[in-house]
Amino acid sequence: MDFVGGQLFDGRKIHSLIIVDKYSHQCPSIRVGQEDVIAVLERIRQSTKALPKCIQVDNGSGFISKALDR
Repeated sequence: MDFVGGQLFDGRKIHSLIIVDKYSHQCPSIRVGQEDVIAVLERIRQSTKALPKCIQVDNGSGFISKALDR
């Protein structure tokens, strides 16, 4: 799980949340814009009916959250 940022041709910044299953190499979610990470993870959990054994992040400022720590 990581945030990826870039810039559009007109100078506007764009941010994406990318979630990849390292085992299956499937990408259950790519979200662009300002969306709550917890809400995205909850939707994935509900659609797969399973919880991951671990979540790997780069510990960047985008993942500083008491809700993610739970």
